[in-house]
Amino acid sequence: MLQGLMADRAWDIEAAGGNILDQWPAIAAAVSPNLPAHVQAVAFHAESGQLDLRSDSPAYATQLRLLNTRIVAAANDTPVRRRSAASGSWPPAPHPRSA
Repeated sequence: MLQGLMADRAWDIEAAGGNILDQWPAIAAAVSPNLPAHVQAVAFHAESGQLDLRSDSPAYATQLRLLNTRIVAAANDTPVRRRSAASGSWPPAPHPRSA
């Protein structure tokens, strides 16, 4: 399903995933100003849309669970690089989680 969406919209999987990881500080700051200092994006699985996050404390792991919906919305609002000049947004990640 995601592979078909990627092909239909001419998205470059590696570039899009790298872009989401590169833009994590801005995505996190859009949700909460302190989040980028305490949570890292460590992996993006393009085939499933899963973004793996790592918090520096149990308190921020709890924050991730509580802010899940807002994190997904902020990630969806993040423009991604495409092979063409058109702009767009990344499809929803199912469940950001802490490791």
